[in-house]
Amino acid sequence: MNEIFYLGTRSPILAYKKIETLLQQYNTSAKHDKIAILDHIAKAYHPDQEEVTSQIQRMTSSDFVKNCERIHTCTEPKYAQLFRLIGRQPDGVRSLVHLRADLLRFLPEMDSPDYAKRMSDNLQDLLATWFTTGLLKVDRITWQSPCEIVQRISEYEAVHPIRTWTDLKQRLGPYRRCFAYTHHMMPNDPLVILHVALMDDISDSIQTILKRVSPTSNKSEEIQKENESLINSAIFYSISSTQAGLKGIELGNSLIKRCVRQLQVEHPQLAKFSSLSPIPDFRKWLMEELNSSSTSLISSETRSWLNSFLTSATTWHLDEE
Repeated sequence: MNEIFYLGTRSPILAYKKIETLLQQYNTSAKHDKIAILDHIAKAYHPDQEEVTSQIQRMTSSDFVKNCERIHTCTEPKYAQLFRLIGRQPDGVRSLVHLRADLLRFLPEMDSPDYAKRMSDNLQDLLATWFTTGLLKVDRITWQSPCEIVQRISEYEAVHPIRTWTDLKQRLGPYRRCFAYTHHMMPNDPLVILHVALMDDISDSIQTILKRVSPTSNKSEEIQKENESLINSAIFYSISSTQAGLKGIELGNSLIKRCVRQLQVEHPQLAKFSSLSPIPDFRKWLMEELNSSSTSLISSETRSWLNSFLTSATTWHLDEE
């Protein structure tokens, strides 16, 4: 590892070859070996406490700028340099995204979780500069999009599972929109996927959207056209973040805003925008509250109404079976 740091400032080409070998070894390692590697990097290349303390003690009122530079240099972990070198590799950005996903997943099992958490945060900051929304592209995914992307849309759907090709085709067809954030360093791999239903009004049920059949579904795909008079509302009914390594980097909110602008250009008559997406584990929490005799969050009148409603609506906000 020290050789990589040395070559990084003197012979980048040789450093890249060493990094390529390092990544190959890491990717083919067993889980426990990956944990050991990450643990070692996080602790061995963390800022040195004695050096930082020494630099702070040497600070004087004069030459403040140089003092700050020295403090910055000694407080930056060496693995930050490693991450920047990896990022310059072909497919290096993707490798870093996967590396951070491993960090987050293995964190509870690491010997030095505090050091590993700091390394994860450092890597998150670096990835945030590369995945700023200005560098991301909004792509509309259709049935005619490359097969690899269409397949990933199906695999990555985390809110309302896509069960069949017919289901997938409908979600990419008329009166539907599917948008994805993509990055030029990770082509054909959507980062965030947003599904939109174009309706004649705000829907009060996910079943209304999932079961909705296009008014022109009896026609061939080539002649299906959307009737503008039936489009008044855009409902964002599913959004999925596909990369665990980008956790903590806000992308979904900006994707929705950019899609709103794009939809308004395509359909100027759109007057309503709404989100209809389930809150994870909300039903479970609600049922526990209803069954608890000590809760003060729900009044007796509301409790009675909810019990009656949930008894009659057994598939409340669930996918069709």
